[in-house]
Amino acid sequence: MSAFSKSLEEITAADLEALVDQKFAEWKTVEYKQLLSVDSELARKKFLSQVSSFANAAGGHLIYGIRATDGVPQEVCGQDCENPDGLVLRLEDILRNGIRPRIPSVLIRAVPLETGKFAIVIRILKSWQRPHQVIFNGEFRFYSRASNGKYLIDVDELRRVFNLSEAAAERIRNFRADRLARLIASDGPVRLDPNPKLVLHFVPLGAFVPGAKTDLRVLENETDLTKPMRAAGWNGPRYNFDGVYTSATHDGLSYSYVQIFCNGAIEAVNTSMFDPALSERKIIPSVAYEASLRKMLTQCFGIEKRLEVQAPAVAMLSFLGIKGYELAVSPSRYYDQGHPIDRDDLIVPEALVESFDENLDGPLRTLLDPVWNAAGWPHSINFDKDGNWKPHE
Repeated sequence: MSAFSKSLEEITAADLEALVDQKFAEWKTVEYKQLLSVDSELARKKFLSQVSSFANAAGGHLIYGIRATDGVPQEVCGQDCENPDGLVLRLEDILRNGIRPRIPSVLIRAVPLETGKFAIVIRILKSWQRPHQVIFNGEFRFYSRASNGKYLIDVDELRRVFNLSEAAAERIRNFRADRLARLIASDGPVRLDPNPKLVLHFVPLGAFVPGAKTDLRVLENETDLTKPMRAAGWNGPRYNFDGVYTSATHDGLSYSYVQIFCNGAIEAVNTSMFDPALSERKIIPSVAYEASLRKMLTQCFGIEKRLEVQAPAVAMLSFLGIKGYELAVSPSRYYDQGHPIDRDDLIVPEALVESFDENLDGPLRTLLDPVWNAAGWPHSINFDKDGNWKPHE
């Protein structure tokens, strides 16, 4: 197994020595540098241009501490580093403040060598938010990569990159519109009861790249990850044309399901929270539905990681048949002004998920606040002042 097929934490000095022994030459996705320096403004600009060029192309590995001649590695020389963890944090800070939009998938590790020195390995995943621009200290340039290294993107190529980025976003929005139309037409993977529907779509930005496909067999025994939203018991996973799904039924009709598509997209639907028999009023149980959505988002993160799908992704929340429903709150908030939702279908703007390890309260609030707005409230009352989800008592 090569260094490039391992997780970053598994890479050792022996893996780097193997690159030298195999004479693994530089190319579009690999570059070696003998020393890393970010002490001067010029050095920091160069570092930012190198990392952004990988993100704007096919991704890859930038390795500091390997001496190369004509692109062929000759020696793992390493470099002195008194505080490797501090250096990693500093590099992350430089990237965070020197490139826009922020590159969502950059991993950095200082690999210890037997000499006491360190090699710095930076793994940059192909970005679906490209193009990324270097904005450090008056530098406003775009870089990409070819087989012979980085280059400055010209106007024509920049236009093509922007068009590709817009096309990916358009495909995701079209996917959502098509799936919602199918649900309205009762053309989903199961026969749902007629209650209003809560729909969550979770779509990696790379899902619609030609040839995108995952191995769904790894989910066959992952019952905790594939459980439908608010399901007491469920069937599956079962295979269908789109991928695999699980569902929960009552009296012959399904009230919840999760469909996982071959390309890594996920669709979760639930109707049980809107059963008219549960209340004389048309209400959305604000804490219960937010807790269920939060748990489902956690499952989505886990599914993508299990399928080895790369971030970022977008989360999209929709309500179908919801006109006249209002958010139920605790008795202590009855004095607040609210009103029933005034439209049948509530299509909430998407929330970006930059990493499947991030705190999901940020994306969750992006999804929830517009629902509270639609019901006459300024924002969800179930978050504390620090932005953490904390149901109101």
